[in-house]
Amino acid sequence: KFMLSTNFVIEGEGGSHRDRIHEIEFSGHYNEHHRPIDEFEHRFFFDWNDDEWQGFYNVMVNCVQAYLKNGLFEYSHQNLKWRKLRQMTSIEFAEYMTSEPSPIQIGLKHNKKSVHEAFLDDYEELRNEVHQRTFTSWMRTYAQLMDFKFSESKSGASRYFQFSNRK
Repeated sequence: KFMLSTNFVIEGEGGSHRDRIHEIEFSGHYNEHHRPIDEFEHRFFFDWNDDEWQGFYNVMVNCVQAYLKNGLFEYSHQNLKWRKLRQMTSIEFAEYMTSEPSPIQIGLKHNKKSVHEAFLDDYEELRNEVHQRTFTSWMRTYAQLMDFKFSESKSGASRYFQFSNRK
């Protein structure tokens, strides 16, 4: 087992990926205006004395013991899906898809071109960048992240998509 700390979400798909990863979100307590050195008056690891190192080792050993005894603790992520959507598509698309009221109704067929145009009407600056194919790919990504089934159909020259619940 190993741990990776990053400001980015780890991309991957499928059951195998989900079975091998345990993501933990941390709050935004620290930022560019409030750093650990501001709170503790020294840098972590670099400026520690023997007592601080001993405290760190005790916490780590307790964490390992808790893991060996109880396994991983499950919890509800607050922003993980939104951060993944933003990273895998664009911030504009993530905002659009998570806006209220939702632009997409679950269980209804939507015309791909109409939804794409509605998105571009809201984000005119992306008109020459986000083409229909990219937008459809982003819709698939959204469905996957939100655990919806994504289906496509066509009738004559019109193309449709639909989100539905997996259950």
